[in-house]
Amino acid sequence: MKNLNYCIENLNINHCLMTKVKIFIYILLITFFFQNSPALTKEKKYRYTELKDTEKKSLIKYEKLSKKIKIIKTEENSIELSKDVSNIKVGQYIAAEYCAKKKLFAYSFKDSGFGTWYEPPFKRAKFFYCTDQLIFVNPFTNKEVTWTNYDKKKYYQYPDEHLFLYRKMRSVYKRALDKEKKLNPKNFKADPFKIIYKDANEIHIKGYPIGDLNRERYIANEHCKSLNKQYYFFEDSFLQGRFGTLLFHCSDKNLASNPLSGLPQIYTTGSENYSNTSVQNADLNASQMLKYSSTSNITFLYFEASDNLMKSLELLYRAYDQNVEADKLKAQISYNRESKYSEQDKLASTRSIIDDSSKEINAKLIDTSQTLTDSGRIYYQKSLPYAFNAAQNSYKLTITIKETFQKGSQDGSSMLSFANEFIGFFTIAKDIPQLAKDIFTTSQLVFSGAKTKKIKDTENLGKALDDLELPI
Repeated sequence: MKNLNYCIENLNINHCLMTKVKIFIYILLITFFFQNSPALTKEKKYRYTELKDTEKKSLIKYEKLSKKIKIIKTEENSIELSKDVSNIKVGQYIAAEYCAKKKLFAYSFKDSGFGTWYEPPFKRAKFFYCTDQLIFVNPFTNKEVTWTNYDKKKYYQYPDEHLFLYRKMRSVYKRALDKEKKLNPKNFKADPFKIIYKDANEIHIKGYPIGDLNRERYIANEHCKSLNKQYYFFEDSFLQGRFGTLLFHCSDKNLASNPLSGLPQIYTTGSENYSNTSVQNADLNASQMLKYSSTSNITFLYFEASDNLMKSLELLYRAYDQNVEADKLKAQISYNRESKYSEQDKLASTRSIIDDSSKEINAKLIDTSQTLTDSGRIYYQKSLPYAFNAAQNSYKLTITIKETFQKGSQDGSSMLSFANEFIGFFTIAKDIPQLAKDIFTTSQLVFSGAKTKKIKDTENLGKALDDLELPI
């Protein structure tokens, strides 16, 4: 740089040109060094490239042993195999090969051993699930994963060849599983009364194998009745369903004994008495319960009251031309009817959206300066029956809780028969008084607002609401 300054100051052209050439060469050398230095090169390195010889030998070994395993059943995203307790890796190998054909990973779970029955001998198949997703539980039962060949694509130089091959469960996955169990323990809990599988001859229900199985029998009766058949449940049917669930048979012939084992029946169509546990809710049946995948009368009535209130609020938002807020409520109503979401998740999200929406719409209802268009008045009128139904179901909810504690606290056997209702109550107990109060207050505001704005109450529901006395 000193030479460059000198040549400029003294106008030595030749010297300047030589100095510029030297600087240019220096720049080239430095650039070359940085681009090719091993310490500075950001070359992508893969954890897994070509298969090792030991890995190739293992795959060849499992391929030979797999011929001794029978494929019992295959579906689009699953495969069930006969068991080889001497070498469970062979079954895992077959599952990995089957799933790999569709570019999917293979998974087995804690309850995978309760697969399809097969003969001879009288055994149960091993169930494997195929998916391209990172999962931690059985999507049907929420039981924990025990093995998978899942791994991340970025680790592989040739993922198309090696990503979906059989391998032991990676330590990376095990750490992710442990983390998930700590962060989201509720995802590992079973959903009671969930239908795991059904066809023309059977229905498999995740229930509680104690007491009289009243709720489960109602669900089975609804399914078999739709096929013009009766349901049958036998002495050893408690764990015979898929993944160790309750197995109910559907048949148009009398089944005195279990087709699988020969043991006698204990329940058949006509033996249900679930609705008798509550006088106020004797009209509830399995199809109503399945509307929200409810586990008790209490949670069913909670969702019924909440959904009616949200439907009323949705229409009121549309009356005031606030369609974005209305669409949020509509989406929550659809969410509550999706069986894939847990009851706890539905309860939590419903509480939140009702609280926010009620406060906002109540402010509009008491604001006399708010005017409505002709279409807005029509929306308002349509909201009235839903507001009344919300209040009515909140009333039933309160009465059901009162009955549950009165009858269920009589003795030990009574407590057991009302176990599902107690579970439902303690799930939402902290919200009951406030929920009932909010629904009544909002419903009353809806009808008083209708009077002020001269919205016609064609069914005289406002008067019927006044007649209801909520025992809070």
